[in-house]
Amino acid sequence: SASDGGGEDSDLMILNLEDDQSCSHVSSSPRKNDLSSNLLETKRTIFITLLVFSLRYAISAFFWDRYVRLYEELLDSQTNTLQQKALQLSILHSPLTIVIFYLWRYLCALSLQDYLLFAIFIDRTWEFILKTSTIGWFALMLTAFLTELHVNQVQSVFAALTTS
Repeated sequence: SASDGGGEDSDLMILNLEDDQSCSHVSSSPRKNDLSSNLLETKRTIFITLLVFSLRYAISAFFWDRYVRLYEELLDSQTNTLQQKALQLSILHSPLTIVIFYLWRYLCALSLQDYLLFAIFIDRTWEFILKTSTIGWFALMLTAFLTELHVNQVQSVFAALTTS
């Protein structure tokens, strides 16, 4: 009967990942045999996946704000001596600093938002979220770790310069 299978299918959502929308066997209620071109995901899986993506987005925003503030304090502050100003300029123009700045340009929360909006525009949102989950976390954590090491090194150089 319809009530027997209704509870089983009510927790599943169909995610169409194909461009072919013109199926000749479209019916009002899709059967599992007809879903070979679609992906079935439970609402719980979708919720957890979106929650993890949102967490990555929030952590990216947190790290971005933190490092913008720290770099501003270190490299965009008034200096007392010409030696400190020269150090600021040499750090600002170092290849490592430039690489870190470019990494953050492409990994900050606003860039993630732009990527998500583009995926929505081309109707590939679910694929984007799934395919960027692992690499996105890896890239974000590696960039945050590298930036933390760089900021600590720059702070120690400035501290050594002011004490001498």
